[in-house]
Amino acid sequence: VHHSEFLPVQLNQHCVGTRADYHIVELCTRLAKYGYVVASIDHRLGWNPVSSNQEERFGTYINAMYRGTQDVRNAVRFFRWSADNGNSYSIDPEKISVVGEGTGAELAVWTGSFDRYEEMDVPKFLDFNTFTPVVDSSLVGDVYGTQTRPMNIANYPSYSSDISFVGSLGGSVGDSTWIEVGEPPVVSMHGLSDPLVPYGFGAVIIGVTGDFLMNVSGSEDVQRISNALGNNDVYISAMLNDPVTQRADGLNDGHKGLYPFETIGVQNAPWQWWDVCPYNVQGLQTNPDMSEAKGQAYIDTIMAYVAPRMAISNGFWDTGVGVEEHDKVSFNLYPNPVTDVLSFRTEEFIVISSVQVTDLTGKVVLHEKVDGSNGKLDVSMLSNGCYALQIEFGELLFRDKFIVQR
Repeated sequence: VHHSEFLPVQLNQHCVGTRADYHIVELCTRLAKYGYVVASIDHRLGWNPVSSNQEERFGTYINAMYRGTQDVRNAVRFFRWSADNGNSYSIDPEKISVVGEGTGAELAVWTGSFDRYEEMDVPKFLDFNTFTPVVDSSLVGDVYGTQTRPMNIANYPSYSSDISFVGSLGGSVGDSTWIEVGEPPVVSMHGLSDPLVPYGFGAVIIGVTGDFLMNVSGSEDVQRISNALGNNDVYISAMLNDPVTQRADGLNDGHKGLYPFETIGVQNAPWQWWDVCPYNVQGLQTNPDMSEAKGQAYIDTIMAYVAPRMAISNGFWDTGVGVEEHDKVSFNLYPNPVTDVLSFRTEEFIVISSVQVTDLTGKVVLHEKVDGSNGKLDVSMLSNGCYALQIEFGELLFRDKFIVQR
C-alpha cells in the first residue's frame, strides 16, 4: 500500500503518492520474483490538513484513515472472491499479507489491529462537543467496509477480510490498546529520526504544514506490544540470525521484528526516490540525499528483513513432513546448526539423486546431484540463518530444515 497522506501528489508535497511510484513498483517486482502474487492498490483520498482548527484536522484525518482501512480490506476480499471465481491470479486465499509504506504502513497496521468500531470509543477519538467518535458509522459503515452507507459501497461483503501478515515501513497504530492477542504477526522498519511519524510513542506531524496532528504509537510500540502478546511468535521462534537480523537486533532494544534505520540527519522514508517533481516542497526536506541508488540499497535491506518473516508467517517455510512416505525412511542430518559442511545419511538401500537448498523467500541457493545413500554439502557460502533442505530419492522427497550459525 503506497504513501499519500490522503492527498494527491499535487497537494501532499512529497513527490510520491501513487500505486505506480518507483519504489512501490520495485518492492512489488521483487516480491513477485520471490513467487508472490502482488497488487499495488489505491485508497480513497481527502481530508483538511490546512484547517486552523486542530479538531477538524484530526477528525478529517481519522475519517480518511478509517476509509483507507476499509479500502485495504476490500482489496483482500476481492482476491478471495477472485479465488472462488476462476482464480485468475492463482492465489492461496488463506495466505494474504498487507505491506505498506508511509501512509500505507499505517493502513497496514490498522488493517491488522483495528477490528471493531468500539475501539474508537476512547477519549482521544471522541468529538469534544458531542462526546461521540469522530467517525460516524452511519455515514461510513463498519470497520471492514461491508456495509453500504452514504460514504461507502459494500463490495464482496460475504468474504473474509482477515490477513496473515503485516509489513510496516514507517507506520504506526492509532492507539496501542487496539493491538490484541491473536492478531496477525507484524514486522516493522522505521527511521530513528523520522520527523513525521514517531519511532516510539509521539506526535504525528502534518507534512504539508508542519502542524501537530495526533499522538500515536510508532513501530517500537507496535513491535513491543505484539511480541509481548505472542502475536509474532511464529517467526521469532525461527531464530533467524542472518547479518541483517543481527544489525536490527543491535539497535532494536530486544524488540524482535523491528529494524531501526539509522540515517544521516533527519529523514523520512529513505527508500523513496522520484524524478523531477514540480510540486516538491516537503520531499527533499525529509529525504535530502534522495537517489535511486540510495532507495534501492534501502529496499535491499527491506527485502532481506521482511521477506523471510513474511514467508514464515504465511506457512511457506516447511518445517514438517514433506511427503506422505517420509516416515518410511530414516534420514540423519548433522551437524545442525552447521558452520561449513552439512552431512546427510540414510538407509543403504535408498539412493539419493539430488539435494536442493532454498532460503526463507523460496529462492534456490544450492542444488547438487548426488549418487549414493549419504553425502556432504558445502554450505560455507551461505549466510547465517534458516534454510530448507529437500532431498530427492526416486520419485519421493524428504524435506527438513537446518540452521547455518557461525
